[in-house]
Amino acid sequence: MRTLVISILFMLFSPAYSQGFRAYCETSANIAALNRDVIETAPGQYMTWTNTFRNVNGKFLIRLELFGLDYSGKKVWQKNYGTFNWQYSSYHFTNRSFFKKGQFVYLATTLIDSLNNYSAILVKLDFQGNLLWQKVIEDTAQQLFPMRVVSSIDGGFLITGMAQKGSHEHVFCLKTDSLGNKIWLKNYLLDIKSSQARCLLQDSATGKIIFTGVLSYSGASWSDTKSMVLVTDSAGNYISMKHHYSGLNMDMINHGKGKYLMVGETDWYSAFLTRKPHALLYDINNINTPIWQYEYGTEQLEHGFTSIDQWDDSTYIVSGFIDTTWLVKSGHANTNLKYSFLSENGRIKKELIYNYRQDTTIDFARTPRTVLKTSDGGWIATVSNSYNDTIAYYIKYDANGCDSTLNYCLTVGLKEQVKKGVELFPNPANDVVQVMLPEESNQVFTITLVDVAGREVLQQTNLLNNHSIKIDALPAGLYLVKIMQGGILVHSAKLIKTD
Repeated sequence: MRTLVISILFMLFSPAYSQGFRAYCETSANIAALNRDVIETAPGQYMTWTNTFRNVNGKFLIRLELFGLDYSGKKVWQKNYGTFNWQYSSYHFTNRSFFKKGQFVYLATTLIDSLNNYSAILVKLDFQGNLLWQKVIEDTAQQLFPMRVVSSIDGGFLITGMAQKGSHEHVFCLKTDSLGNKIWLKNYLLDIKSSQARCLLQDSATGKIIFTGVLSYSGASWSDTKSMVLVTDSAGNYISMKHHYSGLNMDMINHGKGKYLMVGETDWYSAFLTRKPHALLYDINNINTPIWQYEYGTEQLEHGFTSIDQWDDSTYIVSGFIDTTWLVKSGHANTNLKYSFLSENGRIKKELIYNYRQDTTIDFARTPRTVLKTSDGGWIATVSNSYNDTIAYYIKYDANGCDSTLNYCLTVGLKEQVKKGVELFPNPANDVVQVMLPEESNQVFTITLVDVAGREVLQQTNLLNNHSIKIDALPAGLYLVKIMQGGILVHSAKLIKTD
């Protein structure tokens, strides 16, 4: 008999929901589904949204689609909003667009009405995805494409993104009260051909508003893009703007004491376009020069940062991507997901790289759009895929970087050891496997088999003590056997299925 038992992943006082998962949510799209964001509504409970694109009898329909996921990644509810005369769209580069405030979630995006007007819309939702109210802000002189909504220091909301007037694109800021009613709308950088803000925050001490994103003086080529920082007063009146790297800033976080940390990517131009991740720290009262700035890695790779969240008092987690074959294949054929842990001084403490391309059963994972630290000490990411994919992908990692699949629960920071616990006999097996639990186990339990793609392929519930499972119908390969008691993962082990 050959038995391999994986050590229990939870510390004694870890929350019961502390585990990783890979969630594949079927959407209503038949053209494409663009993942946008995920938040944690309660410990081990998640709410996500995606833009779905659907062809209905030759007519194009864009909708807002929401999912509720539990601690294991199981979809517990799904909501869709949008009609042909009321379509919820979003700009392609939108990523972190949810804003959680109290017991509600707010979302700012673009409304396309029956007259093909593009207006800003602020939506209020509860934690079950029910639409409570929505406010439309029109501007007949331009089209509005919101990318981020945050709370203002007076309890209202601030919304930014890109406004388009003809071929000209510029930054806008919309101020509303707590009920989403417009107070003012300001436009910026009108003398520049193309600009957009990906993020904004309001400083609690000064009331100033800081924006970050990208601009292009010509608007004609990626080679002209610059990462942009803009500051206004509390009423939205322009103070200053600076641009820095050739590239763009994707996300920003409050670093404390009037300082703001921005992450993104720097573009390098030689024979091919390549990108490098960067981070910059600015003082809102003086954006002429960054306090510090770093580029990471080499320009011979295609890689960048996409979003940032606070990890602990002195560390940030930053999502990103890396493609080591870009110069060879001239495309995202081998993109890996990357998570970097940055110190408060911008130094990389550690990096974890996930090559989901090794899973040949699915075309999985171009880029993590957003990353969010979870209350159990792990993190969850919204992942974008190929442009014609209709599946919404979300990956939850535990504190050790385990996503519940064999590939990364055995190679990313996890220790494998022999432990008195569950035993599988025989192993390898081709027909029936005996699952033997410790003698002291007297609770009912559930057995779940997970394949290397993270899919549940077999489950048996309400079992007691030792039990046999038939696996003859399963394809040959490697499986993870999970033992759950009372909704808690108590044991796991590898099983080899033979022909």
